[in-house]
Amino acid sequence: MYLYRFLTSLSSRTRGLCYSCWSGRRCFSAGRESEAYGPVSAQWQTRHGLELLCVLELRPEQRVLDLGCSSGELTVELARRVGQRGHVVGLDPNEDRIRVARQRHGDALNLEFATGTNENMQHYRPLDRIVANFVMNWIEDHRRCLKHVFDALKFGGLFGFSLVTGSPPFLHELTKVMAGPEVDLYEMMGWHFQTRDGWGELARETGFSVKISKQNISYNAHPTLEHLLLWWEATTSGRCRIENTNEEELERLLDEFSYKRNHPVEFQEDVIKIVLQKPLE
Repeated sequence: MYLYRFLTSLSSRTRGLCYSCWSGRRCFSAGRESEAYGPVSAQWQTRHGLELLCVLELRPEQRVLDLGCSSGELTVELARRVGQRGHVVGLDPNEDRIRVARQRHGDALNLEFATGTNENMQHYRPLDRIVANFVMNWIEDHRRCLKHVFDALKFGGLFGFSLVTGSPPFLHELTKVMAGPEVDLYEMMGWHFQTRDGWGELARETGFSVKISKQNISYNAHPTLEHLLLWWEATTSGRCRIENTNEEELERLLDEFSYKRNHPVEFQEDVIKIVLQKPLE
């Protein structure tokens, strides 16, 4: 009974979250939930994003685009690094996320936020750098996206992106507990994953050279079960709903993976970081 009250109280605070609308899929965003996404979800992703920025050779006066910027946590750091004579665009298909980004970071003179996808990058060309942090798996046509990136970059420009190779077994099972036993996570979300070698092959076919390509295990840790459930409802755009979670099945799942409700929940994810370069000529 305690767990039931716990779950329903969480649901009232997270209803309708949405990450992005890259493929024109139904959007579950409902304004204030976009404001909640950052503190619930962004810490682990932002850490990897900051690591990516360290290898992108960012310099003052550069023009940079953050593709899938969400509420702008990484975008504002890009703006700081290119200085007042540089310019950064944060681009995201979710209007609520863009609204929140403007509210939080709109006073920066060298920074702008706009609603759009990879299809809209040509409006901001030529660019010195393009960044996509945990975004590419939301885009169905990877080859077409890389072509848009290639066309938007200056000669010698860099495209850096981080992403996971897939979801760990625990999240597949958690999805069934929160959304229904017949639900397939990848089909539900429309996610499109690629191996590190697959990305390299696509990049070279598009005309890029691969400057950096590495894959490491990263531990995605959540301090409490509450944090985990908030994060997963946010990440799945409200398709996994806390209020629909089966209490008995959740207890079974936690036991199966040796997690305890009042302890941190941690699982492994394979994270890829890739930096591509457009030829100098």
